Amino acid sequence: KIIDMLSVLIYCCIHFFFLERLTIRNTPIRGRRAGEYLAKYAHQKTINRYCTKTKNIVLTDQLKERISGLMECEKWSPELISKRLAKETETTAS
Repeated sequence: KIIDMLSVLIYCCIHFFFLERLTIRNTPIRGRRAGEYLAKYAHQKTINRYCTKTKNIVLTDQLKERISGLMECEKWSPELISKRLAKETETTAS
């Protein structure tokens, strides 16, 4: 029974610290509602954080061939290829 109580205590402490960190992170510092936890504010902040997160884009074989051709034959730099592909399509290779 001591082990069960210890595991519950550890779980509660971890859960408490997680919630405390989450509350601190998502509480506005300035403004009219400063110091209050607002779920709408927290949700918007999370959406913004995930929207700006870098995405893993898988290179297709066709795109790999095009990039290698531009680098070897046309002597383009990786930066130039990335900018050109971004301008042509929404898929980038950077």
